[in-house]
Amino acid sequence: MPKEEACQKKKQHTKGIRLLIMITIVVVLAIAIYIGIRLGYSLPKGQVFRLWFSRTLPITLLLMFQGLVLIWLCVLSWLIKQKYQKSLGKRIGLWFVGILLIFILAVGMLIHMLTNDYSEYFNGDGTVIIKSFVWLDKPRFYLYQEENFLVLRYIRDADGLDDIDTSISEEEYRRKKQEEFEKNTKRQNEKKEEPKQDSKIYQNPQEDERNRKIEEGYQKVYEAYLKDKNSEYKKDYNAKGYSYIIVYEDETQIRYFMYDREDEQGKKAQYVYFQNEKNEDGSWSPVDSEILDMYQYDYATKEVEDLKKTSW
Repeated sequence: MPKEEACQKKKQHTKGIRLLIMITIVVVLAIAIYIGIRLGYSLPKGQVFRLWFSRTLPITLLLMFQGLVLIWLCVLSWLIKQKYQKSLGKRIGLWFVGILLIFILAVGMLIHMLTNDYSEYFNGDGTVIIKSFVWLDKPRFYLYQEENFLVLRYIRDADGLDDIDTSISEEEYRRKKQEEFEKNTKRQNEKKEEPKQDSKIYQNPQEDERNRKIEEGYQKVYEAYLKDKNSEYKKDYNAKGYSYIIVYEDETQIRYFMYDREDEQGKKAQYVYFQNEKNEDGSWSPVDSEILDMYQYDYATKEVEDLKKTSW
């Protein structure tokens, strides 16, 4: 190879490596700035980062860094091969470390996607509906206001994608849901009191009586131990169709209790009181529940017992 041609190729290689170094520095700086903002930007209560910043941007940066790692592996492997005659061991070690780093970055991206499992739906009035997916339960909806290009401000929970009325405050929304629950409960009780016109409708009186006792136990446990000025009584169902009673909920946590089982004699029902800390997007999972207390309701005496206090 002529000397001038070799010199020209060397200059091209040097220029390519310099460009690669500049791109790497830019990406690393971008990652450092992102981490600095996430750690240093103190979000006020009720605010969350927007989806593009909390999920899309970090995944994009990690993908770019992953690609740069792969390019650097190829470049360094070529340089080692040019410089050392016996370079196989060094190149194998280099590729082992590089592939391990690529795998760690891939795991980081996967974790980031799983911990930001929600969707944003923008409206023309500056509001945003966040649809949060709850494991083994129906999705939940939250109404937010665009605070700035980086942050959303929580307004209240929502019934769906079309519930975007910002004139309804969080307190009014909770009061409305409580009134709806009370109306539904009253309607169900009225239906139970209606005489049965067709005997085919009433096919399992034993099961209905058991469900009535369980519902009665819900009321007794709530009134005996969980009712206070900040509590509520809101019935909901999980993905399996099992009922539970929410006694307190805000943007950071939820407390509820649910029927667990009967005793061996079938004379008493046991209920478990749970607490869940919510994620930044307001979602929560029953898998992460913390047991606060357990109660037992006697069908015959209609008395409620605190099982944890008894065990102490």
